[in-house]
Amino acid sequence: MSRKTFSDYKKSIDNDIRTIIHKGKNVACYKFPFFQTILEFAKKDITHITREMLAKPHVDKIIKHMKKSPFQGQTGVRNGKMLQSVKDHIDGKINIEKLLLITEKEGFKDVIRAFPVVGTKKINNNIYSDEIKNNKKIILHDEFLELAQDSNLVKLLDAGTDSRWDLQQRVWEKKIHPSAIINYDENSKALIEVRFNQRLHLTPIKPTLTNYQGDVCFYCRRPYPLNDLEIEHFIPLDLAKQFYLKNNKQLKYNLNNLGNLVNACVECNGPKGKWHLYFPKKQFWYELHARNEQICNSEKPLEIILQNNLGKTKEERLQKLIELRDLCIELHMIEWDGPTEIFNSLQYYKNN
Repeated sequence: MSRKTFSDYKKSIDNDIRTIIHKGKNVACYKFPFFQTILEFAKKDITHITREMLAKPHVDKIIKHMKKSPFQGQTGVRNGKMLQSVKDHIDGKINIEKLLLITEKEGFKDVIRAFPVVGTKKINNNIYSDEIKNNKKIILHDEFLELAQDSNLVKLLDAGTDSRWDLQQRVWEKKIHPSAIINYDENSKALIEVRFNQRLHLTPIKPTLTNYQGDVCFYCRRPYPLNDLEIEHFIPLDLAKQFYLKNNKQLKYNLNNLGNLVNACVECNGPKGKWHLYFPKKQFWYELHARNEQICNSEKPLEIILQNNLGKTKEERLQKLIELRDLCIELHMIEWDGPTEIFNSLQYYKNN
């Protein structure tokens, strides 16, 4: 059975872009900097773009990420001329002028043609026209230019792309390093990985959640800039405390895992301490489950976090959430009715 994409839940150009970033052809990192680069041109209302114009911002982004991790594609691609040249530049073996010439020739061989393709189909025709072969340029379309004028959405898509890129690097690297534990670190507000007794920063958590939740509060569905959203524990951390007080043993569920985190506005998250004994009403649990399944649809490494905490199958993960909700009720925690006003429909639940 095929896995649902963002576009399956709600067809829009930004959801198509999210689908491409997560599910598009992905043997190398090129689609991430390519999208971020054309987004920058669209913000400036520049519509006709040559490979020469693309080269510098495109390769600058690859350099930035390669400095974080050398794993920018599958093994064969990493050994190819383009990524090897980036490595040579970082190592001081070639200058930026030579790297830009190589990028113009090697950096866009497949990505311009393949970027809108998911599986075997082109899922969106409204981002740009590929005229590289005949006119040596791409032409951005009006719908994409209009999207780029929404500064909040641009920031979210850009940060979300960086977040997915960080995680994709880990997927490529995993073929060399053994599996490790990925957790949320409250101090840095990031996903971190414990590997070889070291704590490695992977990617900030808020853009990661935004990839699956959109630019809205999880509860009231009102749009917010990324900085105005807070990281909220859907099942309050106090559940573990209440469970221990009653049973004198630890709760066998990590409340600090990705599957229990959402982005929420200040009002829905509540003042510090006010909501620590509250849990959301039933419809939000089903929304959380559907959101978590969409995270699983984006595959490694995030699906492993959810499988380890909630269960290997969709049915097991739903049953685990039902058990946790029952536990909240059993321990006399208070059900929160939700926000006084909901500005839009839930992202996933009503579509399931």
